[in-house]
Amino acid sequence: MGIEKRIDIKNFPKQHSVKESLMGGIGRKVEVCFYYNSANTIHGVIIRDDKELPFRTIIRLCDGRIILATECQYRALPDVDEKVVKQFTFNE
Repeated sequence: MGIEKRIDIKNFPKQHSVKESLMGGIGRKVEVCFYYNSANTIHGVIIRDDKELPFRTIIRLCDGRIILATECQYRALPDVDEKVVKQFTFNE
């Protein structure tokens, strides 16, 4: 548990969109690996990509797990999941 100054019941960090970020943005599909093992990857989609503090990027993997971008390595794919964009875009 904790406290982030910019996150409360009415406030949330502004998010990158796929139009403004080549490496991310909410809805960007990604290919993820762990421990730099690019021979073993799993697909995911970015569900949070802060453009201000606390600068978190969160990825939902295709098997349902949720990970931080700091826990893996990922490569942005050209595809966008529009359903995720609608579901996870707030205050825009």
